Amino acid sequence: MEFYLPLAWTDPAHMLQLATAAEDAGFTGIAFSDHMIYPEELKSPYPYGNDGKPHWLPTTPFVDPWVAMGHVAAVTSRVRFVTNIFVLPSRDPFTVAKAVGTAAVLSNNRVSIGVGVGWMREEYEVQQQDFATRGERCEEMIEVIRRLWTGEMVSYEGKHYSFPTLQMAPMPTEIPPVYMGGYAPAVRDRVARIADGWISTNADPEQLANDWDDMKRRLDEHGRSTEGFRYFAVCPSLKLDDYKRRADIGVTTIQSQPWTLFANDEDARSRLNWPKNPASLELRLEGIKRFGEVVIGPLKDAS
Repeated sequence: MEFYLPLAWTDPAHMLQLATAAEDAGFTGIAFSDHMIYPEELKSPYPYGNDGKPHWLPTTPFVDPWVAMGHVAAVTSRVRFVTNIFVLPSRDPFTVAKAVGTAAVLSNNRVSIGVGVGWMREEYEVQQQDFATRGERCEEMIEVIRRLWTGEMVSYEGKHYSFPTLQMAPMPTEIPPVYMGGYAPAVRDRVARIADGWISTNADPEQLANDWDDMKRRLDEHGRSTEGFRYFAVCPSLKLDDYKRRADIGVTTIQSQPWTLFANDEDARSRLNWPKNPASLELRLEGIKRFGEVVIGPLKDAS
């Protein structure tokens, strides 16, 4: 089983220490979140909260993930990088292909991209991208950037994007995997048709099993195998059997911010009062190290 450490909402000044700690603890990789802006007047409802409002502040740091990957790649040698989730169709495909390709080159092919269509209309409007067509454009963009990543002379003619024969360099020697997030039936079908994996934030084993049965059916309908397909999930536990159960279901990759799992006393919980009082660097480093000792190491030894 793979383990990724999400660095969402962490102080950018702590990024290098957290990344090296994750590599030392046995994490497979590091995940970066993405939002371009936070509008003063947010009218778009946040779909993952009961009150329709995001659970972070306008001042919450969302680093550019591709710049951050280059930064962290310089002090690590093994851990991979992924976005969870990059709002792909709020950008243009050339800028994305260049940024991801450069990060992949600098990291020696350690970059993957997890994409989604997003929910914040304002984010699209300020970047002058069409919110209404984001699903269609996301699919086209994946085809476009994959062609550009070959580093060869390529052209494209599509509904939303077209360009004459051209070449982009430098590009990685391996095409970065493209994972997708989202739960709507149309999104799941898109994942099954064109993605290298599915990023779920679900933690319930029964729901994970049902979702995986659905995804396997969709993959089969499109003539695709589950071999090599990544299935991301969450497991807020320190019990090895909980991870083994998810692996038996079909989950390949777990995302975990382990300092939250060790916060079982009043003082620790008070230090995790996000967003007003986020976890300290000390608490995060301690959690990463202990998670490696309690979960990652024993699971590797048992496999």
